[in-house]
Order: sequence, then structure tokens, then C-alpha cells
Amino acid sequence: MNNSIYKKGLAVVLIIAIIIMTAIGIKLSGKEKEVIFNNYQDLHNEEKNNKELNIENTKLIGYFLGLTIKEKSKSLPYIIVGYDVRTHSNMLFEALISGLNLASCKVLNIGLVATGVNYFASYQEYLINNITIKPNASIMITGSHNAKNYNGFKITINNEPFFAEDLITLYERIINSKNIE
Repeated sequence: MNNSIYKKGLAVVLIIAIIIMTAIGIKLSGKEKEVIFNNYQDLHNEEKNNKELNIENTKLIGYFLGLTIKEKSKSLPYIIVGYDVRTHSNMLFEALISGLNLASCKVLNIGLVATGVNYFASYQEYLINNITIKPNASIMITGSHNAKNYNGFKITINNEPFFAEDLITLYERIINSKNIE
């Protein structure tokens, strides 16, 4: 199997629980943080998600993810952002794009869409102010197949999945910084 196809397939089916754990980890310290982060698959619970994936943490994630996208891009980053039908997706969208904008990223808001549409949009070119733009990244706000009270993010940068070690690095960057610079 082609490794790139395999990685993309993993990104499609992976619920970005690690991002949720990133948000949770921001408020935890020491051994407790390590246990939660290392055992993220067991912590898909509604109570923690509603308390920890909030406006403040989502804005932090947006900001530091925006900086990461800028570092991995050869041009001004344009990021496709969409969200699903969950009632709290729009709140997360607003906080996420606020952080992305603070990181000087341009957001291409595709609104309420299915996850596949978000991925498709990230491969397209757009004419903006008579300039052809190819997005550098995509973020889909979705809880995927989980119950309606769950949510998270599916992320690609340069059309490659952003997960596993990438998320650990993002997590460490967030916790090692006191706030948005």
C-alpha cells in the first residue's frame, strides 16, 4: 500500500482526539498530563470535551497551529476551514479563526460542510483579488462519527495529514508558551 495514501486514510478516519487532549493538557500538569495525553483514546468523554475544548483553548490551538502552518508554508498561508452541524461547531470555528488570524494566516471559510468537502476544497485553486491561491492547510471542525456532544479538528498541512508526532509537537509548543505572543 502506498504510504502516502495510508497516511491520508488514517487522517480521514482518525478522530482528532489528540487535539482535544491538547486542550485538556493546557490545564493539567505533571504526571496527570502525561497519563491523559498518552492515553487519549480512552478520554473521549463528553464531560471533559465540553469543559476543555472551549473558546480560550481553541483560540490558543488556532494561534499556535497557525504559526506551525506558516513555518511549513513557502508563502502567506491560506487555510480552508469548515465545520459540521454540531451546535457548538460554530463557536469553535469563531475561536479557531481568531487564533489563526492572530498568527497572520488567511482563512478561507467554507462554512457548514461534510468532511470530504473540506478535504476536496484543500486541493483546489481559488482566484482572490486576481491572484490564484492554493490553500496551504485545511482544518475541519468535527466530532466525526461520535455523538453530537463531541468535537475536535481534522487537520492537513500541504495536503498531508497533521497528527501523531505533529500534534505532540504542537501540544508542547502550546504548554511551553505562556500565552499568545
